[in-house]
Amino acid sequence: MRFSSIGDIVLTEPVSRLLKEEYPDSTIDFLTKPQFESVAKYFYGVDNIVTGEDISDLHKKLKDKSYDIVIDLHGKLRSIILKRLLKSKKVLTYKKHHILRRLLTKGIVNKQMPYTAEQYTKPLAKLNIELSTKDIIPSLNIPVNYTNPYIEELKKMSLEMKKTIAVFPGALHKTKQYPVEQLAEAINALSVNENYAFYLLGSKAEIGLTESLQSLLGVKATNWCGRLSMEELIPVIGRFSLVISNDSGPMHIAAALKVKQVAIFGSTHPVLGFSPLNPNAIVVQKEIPCRPCTLHGEAKCPKKHFNCMTKLHPEKVVKAVLKLVADKVE
Repeated sequence: MRFSSIGDIVLTEPVSRLLKEEYPDSTIDFLTKPQFESVAKYFYGVDNIVTGEDISDLHKKLKDKSYDIVIDLHGKLRSIILKRLLKSKKVLTYKKHHILRRLLTKGIVNKQMPYTAEQYTKPLAKLNIELSTKDIIPSLNIPVNYTNPYIEELKKMSLEMKKTIAVFPGALHKTKQYPVEQLAEAINALSVNENYAFYLLGSKAEIGLTESLQSLLGVKATNWCGRLSMEELIPVIGRFSLVISNDSGPMHIAAALKVKQVAIFGSTHPVLGFSPLNPNAIVVQKEIPCRPCTLHGEAKCPKKHFNCMTKLHPEKVVKAVLKLVADKVE
């Protein structure tokens, strides 16, 4: 069970895959909120997705079921109560490392946390499932023949020898968003290459953000923000030549699809275990003493200067894109 958010849910994929490899005849249910059902749909090993808005809803659907194993990958009140209500022979829970996370965001220690995907798989050791480094890397299972109108357009652009670049300017919290003025500067610099085609994407709540970005561009960019469902978006991300995003759900989706990507980090930091597990990724960030100040981002900079983003020069984004396009990942 994992109830939020998009990125965290993507990072749980190795658990269902490893379980199915160990127990090929098993039936695996994935418990989540309705809005994230489409994410788990692309997981290896998941047989059924059970959704509910609250504990009572989920319990009602599952009260007659008896599980051999229940794995809590959320570790909050909802999952704690639910796993006690469910009939199961064995309950496993992942360790959140609350104290270490707090020490990191307070600047008391400077240490690399284990990757979050690795933390999710660790409970499987209690089932004597051996884990290797490659086992913890999330992967999404897109049907080979899957298509939709957006994919067809990207195919057409590819035939015209265009590099298609997806830009996700949003993030759940403001301190994880690269300022649109700086992002626009990077895109405008890249647009000197006429073989680049830019697409702006995000949720319906981010339409205003993408429109603001679009107004600052000196190049045509197709705005698909809010037009794709999550079920459509995931396969579409896998068809882009490159993805530019903040530390966000789309970043983890791109990583799981092994798409070339530039991941921009601000108030959060890769040391917290959320950097993209993708050999085709470059993380762009500004190292300043007050980072990381938060685990998931905040509404505003606690220091009131937001230097982690405002001092991150667009040229760094441009250089990262050019390295990736030239297949020179460092």
